[in-house]
Amino acid sequence: MSNQAKRRTIGVKLTPFRLNNQLRTASNKDNVPRANRVQQLAADIARIQTQIKEEIDDGRVQDEKAIRILGEIATKAGYQTLEEYETAAFKLLTPEERASIDKMKKEVTALDHDMGISHAVFRGLIVVGVLLSGASATQAAVKLITWGRVTLEVLSNTPKFLQETESTLKVAQKGGNVLIAIGVLVDAGLLIAEAINGSEQRHELREAIKKLCSHRFIAKQLQQEAHIILGFRTDAHEFLKMKSKYEDWIKAGRETKESADGDLKKMYTLFNDLKTKINKLSSQGTWDLLDKQDEDSKIAWKKEDPPLTEILKYINEHPELSKVESKK
Repeated sequence: MSNQAKRRTIGVKLTPFRLNNQLRTASNKDNVPRANRVQQLAADIARIQTQIKEEIDDGRVQDEKAIRILGEIATKAGYQTLEEYETAAFKLLTPEERASIDKMKKEVTALDHDMGISHAVFRGLIVVGVLLSGASATQAAVKLITWGRVTLEVLSNTPKFLQETESTLKVAQKGGNVLIAIGVLVDAGLLIAEAINGSEQRHELREAIKKLCSHRFIAKQLQQEAHIILGFRTDAHEFLKMKSKYEDWIKAGRETKESADGDLKKMYTLFNDLKTKINKLSSQGTWDLLDKQDEDSKIAWKKEDPPLTEILKYINEHPELSKVESKK
């Protein structure tokens, strides 16, 4: 090849148009795995939303069962209604303790019907605890009311482990739990179809990954909380069912009141267990769960996933994450 031909060939290879085109092709080759990652994250969020909804529906069922059993317990104790049963128990409390319960009742029942039902179950547990304690009624009530303040805050407000993002979250109270329904911000299908179209899609995909990682992070935290609270509500229902059975056994002479009361006082472990589990929830723990989930999938393309610090920063800086929809 002549020197002139070599110069022509080199000139073709190094023209700005050809060079830029080659660079664009190289830089955009990851758009397809980026788009796949968007689809994975969107699917994760949809699955978590469904699971949270199931937790809330199950919690509602447990509350309704507990209310029915509380009515049975009140009747067996000689009261016509659960309200009369509550009134009798709360007479054993100090005026300050009664005022605390009344204040919580007004605040919580004003939220929605489901929250009112949840609080009725909570008050029923206080009643049972007070009446079981006899001379120690006041001490028992203080313990239960103190726990109640913490728990009702969890049920009706942004939980403690989400306070770092509280300014950007609008939380919907449904079914006695904190529920946030996270919408997918991008059309993953369109992004897949246009993934080879260049730098604009690359930018959109990167932004979508960042947004969806943040959405998934919030959803996972709330799912963990919903699961813990459902477990407590299930345990509360089982405890009340046991209390009702003990009443029958005492009347039939199969059990003494002293023995039954001793067993029933174990209910305090319900409160302590719930507090312990809630307090163990953390941003780092949620991050670790999601990281393991991605690793176990063997297909997650995490090359451009933001780290935990960026997720928390992004949530604080982007008010659009406050957009929620309630899915009942």
